Amino acid sequence: MIQRFRLIFMGLLTFIYAENGGFLTEFEYAQMLYKEPRGISCVRCHGEKGEQVFQIDYVAFYKQREYQKEIVVDPIHLLPFEKFRAGVMRSGRFMPTYRLSNFEIKTIYRYLQKINSTKEIPKAEDIE
Repeated sequence: MIQRFRLIFMGLLTFIYAENGGFLTEFEYAQMLYKEPRGISCVRCHGEKGEQVFQIDYVAFYKQREYQKEIVVDPIHLLPFEKFRAGVMRSGRFMPTYRLSNFEIKTIYRYLQKINSTKEIPKAEDIE
């Protein structure tokens, strides 16, 4: 029930943002998406500004053998857009599944670029 409400709420906010003259700015909308995209917050693993580096250690089993594995995640605000987008779209063992549109991914990317930089950042719709 709560999940359904959250999806309806996020859809409504998407509509409000998308309409001309909506009460959310692109920055506010991006901030909301980054902090609470569709359940698990990006902030939880990647930090307030996408700066957090973390390592995941896990045990993998393959053909009845145990292997120690590790994944190191770089700061996401330093990634080029295509690599950032691919990471968001790839759900799997560690990355939660988010049902974000390409525009929403661009908006989050732009938000991270803006809060980590003093230079002018292109609008989300201008990112290829």
